[in-house]
Amino acid sequence: MDIKIEFDHYTLAYGSDVVLNDITLPIARNAVLAVFGPAGSGKSGFLRSINRMAELEANERHTGDVRMDGKSIFAPGANLADLRRRAAMVFAQPVALPMSIYDNVSYGLRLAGQRDRRTLDAAVERALRASTLWDEVKDRLDSSGLNLSGGQQQRLSIARALALEPEILLLDAPTAALDPISTAKIEDMLIDLKERYTVVIVPHSIQQAARVGDAAAFFLNGVCVEYGLGNQLFVSPHDKRTEEYVTGRFG
Repeated sequence: MDIKIEFDHYTLAYGSDVVLNDITLPIARNAVLAVFGPAGSGKSGFLRSINRMAELEANERHTGDVRMDGKSIFAPGANLADLRRRAAMVFAQPVALPMSIYDNVSYGLRLAGQRDRRTLDAAVERALRASTLWDEVKDRLDSSGLNLSGGQQQRLSIARALALEPEILLLDAPTAALDPISTAKIEDMLIDLKERYTVVIVPHSIQQAARVGDAAAFFLNGVCVEYGLGNQLFVSPHDKRTEEYVTGRFG
């Protein structure tokens, strides 16, 4: 396996609340890892640890290590802004800023100081194509992003992240608020995105995890109960707890 991210005996807590307990887990480059489990199992904490957003929570503490391309993300002098650009996060609720579609996508680049119009134009088109939104909005880039449908706004959020040319895309239940058609578009998009990015997704259902995950990890009470190839884990899980969750006997 060509490893992009590696958790090494990583434990995360907020005060006395242990969110993740001794996680050791590799994440392959240019693949989709689906992290699933019941509410409160540590999925979002896992996702937020990859770009150190977990540290934004009060009383955060951690032990162990997380490595990206073999280097610790906690190394002294690590640049958090650069880490969060390399590992971009998209949340469950679509976030369209109150500005034009063009300005929504180019927002992060302009915030970083990019002013060259040709560079911005190219980045906006590239990101909108990657998020499968270009053909739907190319003739109205000056219209408000708030006028888009919920599914389009979520793809706009993904385009905003992709404009910064990340290496990793972190998706926290990105289709939870969307209709089935919009959900299918985003799932199809992931197949194309993994050719260029490493994707870690917390899916909104077991069915989605099975559809999109090249690999999958089942979390329960902050522990990674089982990790394996998606087509194996959902068909013939090794751990009884995984089997009971996948078959709907609990959770």
